[in-house]
Amino acid sequence: MPSDYDKIRSDNIEEYGKGKRHLAFLGRLYTDRTHFVFELLQNAEDAEASQILFKLFEDRLEVTHDGRPFNESDVKGVCGIDEGTKAEDLTQIGKFGIGFKSVYAYTTKPEIHSGDESFKIEVYVRPYAVKPRSIGDPWTTLFVFPFDAPSVDPETACQEIGECLCNLNVRTPLFLRNIKEIDYELLDTDGVYLREETGRCSARQVEVLGQKSGPEESENWLIFEQQVTVPDKSRKVPVEVGFRIENDPKNKKERIVRIDRSPLIVYFPTEKDTRLEFLINGPYRTTPARDNIPEHDAWNKKLIRETAELVVKSLRQLKEMDLLSVSLLGALPIRMDDFSETSFFYPIFSKVRRALMDEELLPADDGTFVAARNAKIARGVGLTQILNQVQLSELFQSNNEIKWLSTDITQDRTPDLRFYLTSELEVDEVDPNAFARQISKQFLARQDDVWFIRFYEFLSGQKALWRPPRWEYDSGGILRKKPILPLQDSTYVNPFRDDGSPKAYLAVRADIDTSLPIVKLALSENKDARHFLSQLGIPELDLVAEVIEKILPKYLDDRFTVSMEENRRDLKKIERAYETDSQEKKRWLRKQLLEIPFILAERPHSGKTIYRRPCQVYFGNEELHMYFSGNDSFACVNSSHPQSELLRNLGVRDAVRIKRREGNWEMHVTIRDQHSCHERGLNGFDPNIKIDGLKFAINTPTPQKSAFIWNTITIPNSDCIRGVVEKSSRQTYEGSRRENEVSEFGKLLMNTAWLPGLDGNMYKPSELTLDDLSESFVRDEKLADCLGMKKDIVAQLAEEAGISEKSLNLATQIENSSSETQKKIVACLHGETKKNSEEPEQVNQYAQALSEVFTKPSRSPRHDRLVNGGEVQNPLRRREKIHEDIIATIENEGERGQRSYSTLLKRWEGKNELVRVSFVEWYGGRCQICRKTFVQRNGEPYFEGLYLVSRTTAGWQDRVGNVLCLCAEHSAMFQFGPREVEEDIIQQLMQLKVKEEGGDDHLAIQMRLCDEPIEITFVEKHLIDLQEMIRVTQ
Repeated sequence: MPSDYDKIRSDNIEEYGKGKRHLAFLGRLYTDRTHFVFELLQNAEDAEASQILFKLFEDRLEVTHDGRPFNESDVKGVCGIDEGTKAEDLTQIGKFGIGFKSVYAYTTKPEIHSGDESFKIEVYVRPYAVKPRSIGDPWTTLFVFPFDAPSVDPETACQEIGECLCNLNVRTPLFLRNIKEIDYELLDTDGVYLREETGRCSARQVEVLGQKSGPEESENWLIFEQQVTVPDKSRKVPVEVGFRIENDPKNKKERIVRIDRSPLIVYFPTEKDTRLEFLINGPYRTTPARDNIPEHDAWNKKLIRETAELVVKSLRQLKEMDLLSVSLLGALPIRMDDFSETSFFYPIFSKVRRALMDEELLPADDGTFVAARNAKIARGVGLTQILNQVQLSELFQSNNEIKWLSTDITQDRTPDLRFYLTSELEVDEVDPNAFARQISKQFLARQDDVWFIRFYEFLSGQKALWRPPRWEYDSGGILRKKPILPLQDSTYVNPFRDDGSPKAYLAVRADIDTSLPIVKLALSENKDARHFLSQLGIPELDLVAEVIEKILPKYLDDRFTVSMEENRRDLKKIERAYETDSQEKKRWLRKQLLEIPFILAERPHSGKTIYRRPCQVYFGNEELHMYFSGNDSFACVNSSHPQSELLRNLGVRDAVRIKRREGNWEMHVTIRDQHSCHERGLNGFDPNIKIDGLKFAINTPTPQKSAFIWNTITIPNSDCIRGVVEKSSRQTYEGSRRENEVSEFGKLLMNTAWLPGLDGNMYKPSELTLDDLSESFVRDEKLADCLGMKKDIVAQLAEEAGISEKSLNLATQIENSSSETQKKIVACLHGETKKNSEEPEQVNQYAQALSEVFTKPSRSPRHDRLVNGGEVQNPLRRREKIHEDIIATIENEGERGQRSYSTLLKRWEGKNELVRVSFVEWYGGRCQICRKTFVQRNGEPYFEGLYLVSRTTAGWQDRVGNVLCLCAEHSAMFQFGPREVEEDIIQQLMQLKVKEEGGDDHLAIQMRLCDEPIEITFVEKHLIDLQEMIRVTQ
C-alpha cells in the first residue's frame, strides 16, 4: 500500500511554507551539480543493493537498483529537508537527505518507483502520486529525472552527467559493503565497475575492476577496519585503512605499493587531501559540499585517533601476512614536511613513528624485523656481507641485538625513506669509514680466519681506509692505526709504526726461523688476503726486515750492550741485507743505517770503544790520526772491521769531511733562494763551508798538522776564504748589489796563529810571508793573498807598478834575453799597436764579418716555431730603444787596450750574463737548430752560447743578438764543420718580420751545416736585436 502522499505534502507545506523561492537554493547547494550521483549510490548502499544502473537519455536520466524497496519513511526522507532515514546515521553523505536535492539543478519533477511507491516530487518537498511503471527484474527501485530545469538545457545536463559517470573509477565502490556492480549506459558508450570481496586473515581483500570503452582496469586492496563507538554509545561504526597490493614483477610476490593521490574517504572520495599514500575511510562529518571536514570537530578528532591506532595494528597484521616490506614503508607517512604538529592527520604520523621506533616492524637484511632503536643502515652492500647481527652488536658494544636494515633501502632507490629513518627515527647509517672507526682489538679478537679473509676482500675496494699519508701531517687511512693484522702468535697489531715502517711481515710456511712478527699463515697463504696485504704495504719476510726490526733497535737501547762478536755478526747480516735487489728496500735500509749508531768505533786519544753513526766515523790512517790528534770527538772504525764497501757507501771516510755547496755552470753558489730574497756567492765562494775538526786542529797546531791543513784543506778550498756575495730581490739578479765577505772558515784561518815560522813558533798568516814557510808547504800566492800574508819585495814592486808578479818576472827575463829576441818582441808589440789603430773601423765591419760566418745557400723544410717567449707587442718602440742602446754603447766604446790587461795570458772581461738569462727565458735553453736540451744536476738546462762574431773584436758586440743558443753538438758543428748558404745571410735576416710588422710565426734562416740542410729559428726579441746590430753597422 502506497504512502499517504497528500498528508505528507500537506505536512511539508505547513513545515516549509507555500512558496518555493526560499527553497530554490537546494538546487545550487553544491558547486558540482552532479553530486546527486553519489547520493543515489549511497541510497542504494543503504538499501543493501548489490547492483545499480545509470541509464542516460537525451531528455532524462533513469537510475535503477535491486535494493530494499522504499517505504513511507523513505518517502518522507527524500521529500524532506531536515530529515531522512539517514538523519541519525553518522555515515550519511551530507545532512538529513539534503544531498539528494542537488538533482534539482537538472529536474523540477523527479519520479520514484519502488515497491508500492510511485510518486513525483514538485517544489522540492511535495510528493504527488503518479502512474506506476514496470521496472523489470532484478530491479526493485527506479528513479526518473527529466531534464526540465529552466537553468540547464537537456544537452548540457546530458553532457555533465555523462562526464560524471565516465569519471568514476575503480576505487569508487572500494569501501562499499553491499554494491558489487555499478553500470552506466550513455548515449554513445557504456561502462561497468565491479567489486569482489574475500576474507584474508583479519582483513578484507577487495578486487575492483573497471571497464569503459578502453582496456580493463584492475586493483587489489587490503582493507583493515576497527569499530568506533558513536557518542551516544548506542552502536559502533567502522573506520578503515586500505593498502593497495600488487605482484612484484621481479619475484612475483605480493607487495604493498604507494598511491599517487589519497583523498579522505567518507564512503566516497572527498576533496580533502590526506597526503598519505594509502587510503583511510570513516564516517567523518563533512561540509555539505564534501570539500572539507571540520578539523576541530570532537567526533572527527576521535575518528582520526582511532584511524592512527588502526594503521599501527595494520602494520602488525601485514607483518604476519608477510607483506611488511620496504615497499610498504615507502607508503607510510614518512615525509615530515607533510605532517606538521598542527596537521589534522599528524596523529597517524606520530603513532607510526613511535611504533617503528619501539616495535620490530622494520625489515631487516636477514629477513626478520627490527625496531629502529636497534637498527643500522649499511651504506654499501659489502658491510652486510662481513657483519652479521651478532658481530654488529659486538662492534657497537650493545646489549641488544643490532640488525642491518634491508639493503633495499638506499639513497638512490628510497631517498625519502632513508632520510626519514636517519633523521626522524635516528637510525645510524654505517659507512665503511664509520665501521673502521668502530673497530677495536676486542672485536677483532672474536673473529675467525674466514671472517678476516672476507674482511680483507672488502677492504681491497676501500683504499681510502688504509691509504698511505699524502703530506707531512697526514696520518693516512684510519685502519693504519687499527690492529687489523692477526699474527701467528695470536696477537693483533697495527700495520705500521708512526714512522711508516711495517709492524709485521708476510711468510708462506710455518717453519721459518725468524724473530720478526709475521701475519697469521692462514691469511698470508690465502690468495685474496695476501693480495690485499701486499696492497696495504705489508712486505714479505726478508733479511732487510729482520735487520730493521730486530738488529738495529738493539743499538738504540741504552739498557742493552752489544758485544764485539755480536756486532761482527750483525755487520755480516747488514751487508747481506744491503745486497737486496729491491731498490725500495735498499733505500729504506740505508735511511735506517744512516741514523743508527751501529758501527763499533774506537777513540785513539782515550782508547775507548763506542758505537757511532756512519757520518761520525772515519777509516783510520796516519794523516787523520795526526790531524785529529788530541780531539776526543774523533773516532775511527774498529781495527777488527775491514774497510767494507757498505761502510764507505754509508759515508765512512778516510779523508777529512768537508761540506761545501757546489756552484752552477757559472760557478755561482746559491746561498739563499727565497721569495724576494736571493743571494749567491760568485766564482765558487761558499761562505758557509764547514770543515770537520778544523777549529780544534788549528788551535792545537804542529808543523805537520799545519802543513796538512795548508796543503790538503786550505789550498783546494781557498775560493771559500773570502769572496763576493751578490744579493738581489729578483731571481735574475737584476739591480743586484755585491758585497765582499770573509767566511767563518777564512776568519778562523786568518785570526789564529797556526803557521810555523822559521823560528819554530806559530804565527798568524798576516805575520808571515810565503818565504817564511818551510818546503813542506806548497807555494800558493793566491792563498797567501787571500789570507793576507806579507808580500816579498818582488810582489810589493809588482803591486806598486800595477802589474802582476808574473809580468814583472817576465820583464826581467826579457831584459836578460838576447838582443835578437828583444827585437822580435818589439816588432810584435808594434803589430798590435797597428791593429789597435784600425779598431774604429770595426764598427762598420760587423755586417761583413757576420756575412763571412755563412756561405752558399740551401733550403730545408720549415720547423714549427718555438712558442715560449720572445714575442714583441710594439716592435717599432723596441727597435728604436735597441737602436739607441747600440749607438750609445758604440759612442762610449773605449780603447781596445782598456778592456784587457797583460799577464802571461791575456784575459778578457767577463761575458754578458744577460745573454744566458735571455736564452733560458726565451728558448728554455733549447737549441735554435734541433730544439733539444737536457737538465743538468743543478737543475739548469744545458746549452752553449755561440758568438757569431767574436766579442773580443768590440765590446758593444757582446749582446744577445750576436749569439746563438745551441746544443753542444750543433755548437761544435757550427764552429768546426763546413757552413754554406744559398741566399745572402744578411738579406735573409733583414727580410724577416715579426707578427706585428706583418710577418708570421716562423722566423728562421736556412743554411747547410756539415752538408746537411738546417734552419736556425729565432724568437722575435732575439731577431730584432740581431737586425738592429746589422742595421747600425750597414
